[in-house]
Parts: sequence; structure tokens; C-alpha cells
Amino acid sequence: MRDVLQEAKWKSIVFFCLLVCLPACLFSQSYAFRNYSTSDGLNSSVVYSCIQDKNGYMWFCTDAGVARFDGKHFQQFTRSDGLSDNEVF
Repeated sequence: MRDVLQEAKWKSIVFFCLLVCLPACLFSQSYAFRNYSTSDGLNSSVVYSCIQDKNGYMWFCTDAGVARFDGKHFQQFTRSDGLSDNEVF
């Protein structure tokens, strides 16, 4: 009978350790962020808003026009491309 209690005690300890330690391993995700600036091709360092379209492009509204990002390069749109104003909210 004593062996049964001893085994149950160890099983409880192991279960408790797994219950505490396992979620920390499962939910420990790290995210990679990349900052872009005017030296990377962004119109301005002031970004008012951004949105992703259905094709996966990221669009940034800045005080110097609109920038479209394809994951590698920025394409800039300004008044010369037909915008009514360079400052786009």
C-alpha cells in the first residue's frame, strides 16, 4: 500500500511540473520587427496610417504622399502621380 501512495505522489509531482512548465514552452513566441525609414525608400518618416490590400501590398499614408511596399521595395506616389495632395491621411 505504501508503494502505491509513493507512486501516486511522484505522478502528482510530475503532472504538476508539466502543468506549470509546458505552457511556458508552448506560448513562448518571438516576433521579428523591421523598422523602415526614408533611407529604405519610404516617402517620409511621418506615417499617418497603413493598410494591407488583398494582394498583400502594404500601403502607407504619409505627409509626403503614399508608399506601396511589396515586401522588398517601396513605390512612391505623389501629386505628380495624380494625388490631390501629398499629405494623405
